[in-house]
Amino acid sequence: MNNFNSSHILFIAFLLGISLLLNIYFITIFFAGVVFMAFITCIQKEYYYKLILVVSFFLLIETIHGLKPFSLTVISFSVYYLIIPRIKHIFSQSGVSDLSFLMSFYLLFYIYTGVVSGYSIDNSILFIVNFIIDSLIIGFLI
Repeated sequence: MNNFNSSHILFIAFLLGISLLLNIYFITIFFAGVVFMAFITCIQKEYYYKLILVVSFFLLIETIHGLKPFSLTVISFSVYYLIIPRIKHIFSQSGVSDLSFLMSFYLLFYIYTGVVSGYSIDNSILFIVNFIIDSLIIGFLI
């Protein structure tokens, strides 16, 4: 995600379209981790117009899954400003730190959905599968 450009925005929009179709018919796949990494890149490189698109992608994900508006944006800001500086201090390698950023985002996202809708084994498995899918996608984008 270091060389983030307009084609990545189109790729994320394509992934969200797939997520919408899969959510209607088969399984819930968030792709929130991919959007979160785009969020981090937009803040770091000061792409504020693209940040508006990324926040709108978060709103789309929240609408699809029945979450409160701007909850993922608040989680992303809190991870970026509170957790990421600590992780950067501990890890120096880019790949390890990117996965730990993603893991911390999904952990807070899981806690949030657990508080809102209750904890269950199904949600735990769903978040683990989504973390693995997003890790693979981000691994190919990096």
